[in-house]
Amino acid sequence: SSRRTLSNQSQLQNHFQQVFAKDGARFSFLMPFDESWIPAPATALFNKQNDKYLYDTLFALIKGEPYEMQCPKTGERLERGRGWLIFKDSKWQKAKLPNKRTFVRVGLNRQTEAAEEGVLYAIEAIDVASYSNQNGALTFTGFVEFPDAQCQQAFDAILDALRW
Repeated sequence: SSRRTLSNQSQLQNHFQQVFAKDGARFSFLMPFDESWIPAPATALFNKQNDKYLYDTLFALIKGEPYEMQCPKTGERLERGRGWLIFKDSKWQKAKLPNKRTFVRVGLNRQTEAAEEGVLYAIEAIDVASYSNQNGALTFTGFVEFPDAQCQQAFDAILDALRW
């Protein structure tokens, strides 16, 4: 869309084929947070009422010791951990994911340009505006695995060609 001509297009096509072919680079999912977040272990316990991370029960399970399913501070019920943790203020806390918005749409018939019966779908999107006001800019993080150094060099060449 920038309407600029990329020099050496055949070389770029070769790089593109090398990176995105079947045996090329492997791309992870892009997650809406930075790399300091970790997935909460399945053995973690959270306070169900205020969603606070409390502790990990792994050592108790290994030792065969019982552990309480009530918060030692408030007496409220605990639940197994799900979600993500972040190290903040010298302790692990449950990370707040960005809010999502759901948009419901109707499918259109291309011939009649009217709503098609039985075609209803929903799109789920991250609400960037609400997240940015609370936590700063939203960052998507992922990783790329390259099968060899040549594939990585081809990827870098593509990025260099696309930079302004």
